[in-house]
Amino acid sequence: MNNSFVKVVGVCSILFVVIFIVTFILYSAAGVEEDPGEIEAYLQNVHNNTLYAGGYWVFVPGFLFLIPIFLGFYQAFREGGGVLWVAVAASLVGVTLLLTSQVISLGIVRQLASGYAEAGSSSRPALEVMAKALLETTVWADSIGLFLSLGIGVVLVSIGVLRTNVIGHWLGWVGVVIGVLEAITNPLYPVLGISSLFFTIVYSVAFIITLVWFLIMGVFLLRLPEAA
Repeated sequence: MNNSFVKVVGVCSILFVVIFIVTFILYSAAGVEEDPGEIEAYLQNVHNNTLYAGGYWVFVPGFLFLIPIFLGFYQAFREGGGVLWVAVAASLVGVTLLLTSQVISLGIVRQLASGYAEAGSSSRPALEVMAKALLETTVWADSIGLFLSLGIGVVLVSIGVLRTNVIGHWLGWVGVVIGVLEAITNPLYPVLGISSLFFTIVYSVAFIITLVWFLIMGVFLLRLPEAA
């Protein structure tokens, strides 16, 4: 095991959590609701909204951290078998989708929203249709990306944890549970979204517990003893 790399990954895992907290604060302060059904209000609210755009810029490095994190998980728990390589592959595909979503969202915020604000009444309906289609695309890309990385990826890494004695097995069981929750809730988000209060609560709680899991994993990796 390359302990130096694993410890760097531990730092990345903790930073991943910090970045999501900062992003949540920015989005909350921006006061924008991503609802394709209210696309006119959405475009008006995101126009020149620095906090909202800043949230997307912060998201990008956050998702990029998932790549070294899952590679580090493989390095730490590779004795757990080939499932770790599948976890890495799932996370890479997931991160690609998540980054694609962020790029599209930034395009909506920086270009399309500005064009909508300057457009006349005759041009706005076409821009609304385009923005709605792009926004729905980002919702699906986010959902599938999170399903692969935080759902499938976390479940498989947790199986690797259970097959080894690197860290406590309890953390592996917690990872299996939250990974399954992420794998179930994320594909349902584009369908149910914020329309169901119960689903919103379950979705939010699952994500918070997932962040706590990444934080604890980061701490455990930092505390691994040096190789003899």
